[in-house]
Amino acid sequence: MLAILSCDTGASRPSADDDATLPDTADQAGQSDQFDQPDQADQTDQTDQADQTDDAPLMTDDDEVLLSDADLELFAAAPVVEMNPNGLAPLTGVVTLTTIVPTRLSLSLTGPEGTRDLLFEPLATAHRHPILGLLPGESYTVRVSVTDGTGGSTTHPDIFTLTAPSLPANFPVITADLIAPEKMAPGVTYLVVTRMQGSNPGIEAFGSALVALDEKGRVSWFFKGDVPMHGVSFIDNGDIFIQFGPKLLIIDRFGDLVNGWENQQDLSADLTAVQVPNFHHSAEMMPNGKVLTLVAMTAQTENYPTSETDPNAPTMTTIVTYDDVIEVSPDGTIDGRWPLKEMLDPLRIGFGSVKPAAQWSHANYATYLAGDDSVMVSLRHQSCVVKFDRLTGALRWILGTHDGWDAAFLPYLLTPQGTPFDWNWYQHNPKLTSDGHIILFDNGNYRAIPYDTPMAAADNRSRAVQFAVDESLMTVTQTWEWGPTGDDRIYASFLGDVEYHP
Repeated sequence: MLAILSCDTGASRPSADDDATLPDTADQAGQSDQFDQPDQADQTDQTDQADQTDDAPLMTDDDEVLLSDADLELFAAAPVVEMNPNGLAPLTGVVTLTTIVPTRLSLSLTGPEGTRDLLFEPLATAHRHPILGLLPGESYTVRVSVTDGTGGSTTHPDIFTLTAPSLPANFPVITADLIAPEKMAPGVTYLVVTRMQGSNPGIEAFGSALVALDEKGRVSWFFKGDVPMHGVSFIDNGDIFIQFGPKLLIIDRFGDLVNGWENQQDLSADLTAVQVPNFHHSAEMMPNGKVLTLVAMTAQTENYPTSETDPNAPTMTTIVTYDDVIEVSPDGTIDGRWPLKEMLDPLRIGFGSVKPAAQWSHANYATYLAGDDSVMVSLRHQSCVVKFDRLTGALRWILGTHDGWDAAFLPYLLTPQGTPFDWNWYQHNPKLTSDGHIILFDNGNYRAIPYDTPMAAADNRSRAVQFAVDESLMTVTQTWEWGPTGDDRIYASFLGDVEYHP
């Protein structure tokens, strides 16, 4: 089950998952909001009707769009308006044109739901912009206008047609059960949809896609991949950062590769090598231009538990998968590495830390906190979120149940305050809100650690929750939660996200 609690908006966001988002089409990267402007073609060479003589012929619609050579002199050639040739993002329209002087491009896009005007910034002579928000299978007409630095504006006489392709036959069906645009922030909602080949022969594999849904829950853009996507975040210029199997990819709205990194094995010619075995779940661009991500590392560990249910079961030397947080320069150099097993107790286990494979942490998100130069990380199998100092690697605090920790870690455990209060279990994607609170998706798995009795999935639920941490007092208060109970409850045993909007 995929649980996504989000309505992403804004031209960019500081974190995505924590987060940034694709705004409505007019709010694309490098664009301003929609504007109210009369159709330029309706104004071309028109005279005040009061000045016309009885003998002057009235202008027809065809006359209004006929431009003189002088009117067309801003255009170096006719614009090209077409659907995206990149099959990875097929719902993107593309407008390309050049002008003899720097101009600002605007489009009038007319489709099944009326006309909207799109303004692209800044002034330039070469223009190539995505046209977003096109619905599958629908046709649109496009009028192209340019405005020079003095305010002189020209609308090209050609009317262009775009027909968005239908969704692939095996595209997962997405149904919006509740639509209330008046309660939503403007823009679109991003979510990752993944359906790999499983044990059910009746389910056709689709792969993975980053999907944008409009305010009515309809697919209006997607980027397709063959392996699961994780750690989606957004860069200030509107590009999208994705952890994609063994790769970290930055793509633009066309679905074209902007930059990327890959582990040292099977390196692609257009990606930068990083000397790690893999990447894991998380990718974020830091303010210093470096990449913060997670890598799953293995280490031989003595006296590792062999059972999650029997505290008296023997221990043994085991190859265990841990996680490191790393900071990577654009050239692939690892400039910072923080092994989580050295920061915490490598022998403390959760359910899933022993079987089906020895995965001690299964960290699923790391985010940089610029306010105090620290890093916050979610460790799924440890049911905790931790914060540490980026420069020294020193642990600041642990947000999670106090069960199972050795005495050495007691000073770092946040003390819960107030009611109601429930600990986070197997959480995903913690990040800061604008007021400094921590918001996360609490999957809720087990609601216990070994060797207590776990809660059965049939009785469990997931929720979105927000915490306020007082580092001076080392306390934590639950300030908000959303998570229906009873028949309306949700339960996602893995993945999930919650976004905060201004």
